[in-house]
Amino acid sequence: MNRFAEVAKLIDVCWLEIRGMISSGMLSPETHYAAYLVFKITPASHGFEFQPVEVEARFAGDEAGKVSTQHAGGSLMLAPAEGSGNYPKERRDGWSEIELGEFLTKEGQDGEVEMSVMETKGGNWKAELVVEGIEIRPKDGK
Repeated sequence: MNRFAEVAKLIDVCWLEIRGMISSGMLSPETHYAAYLVFKITPASHGFEFQPVEVEARFAGDEAGKVSTQHAGGSLMLAPAEGSGNYPKERRDGWSEIELGEFLTKEGQDGEVEMSVMETKGGNWKAELVVEGIEIRPKDGK
C-alpha cells in the first residue's frame, strides 16, 4: 500500500536522475528538515550495489547551500554491498528510505528547496528501482 495513485519504476537505464522541488513557504519557519528518498528495490534489481548516487538538498540558486549530510562526499548507496556504506532503513509501510540531506528554513525566507538523486557517471545499467517519492519531514532532535 502506498500513499500515491502512481509510483515510478526504473526499467533499464544507465542514467539515473530524480529531482524534486518544494516552496519553502509551505514549510514551517525556523525548522530543521530532512529529505528522504522513499523506494523499493525488487528481487530483480541490479546496478545499485557498487555505484554510489550523488544527493543534495538546497535552496535554489544557493551554490554554497548544499546540505550537510552524513554521507561521505554527498553520495550514498541505494543497495550497498554486504558490509559497506550507509544502509537504507525499512519503514513500517514496507518501503525503504534513505536520507538525502537536511536544511533549515528561516523566518521570512522564501524560495524553492531543490532535492536530487543522481548517478550519471558510472555508465553501468540499473533496473527495477521503484520510487514512491521524496518525503520531507522535521529532523528528529533538531
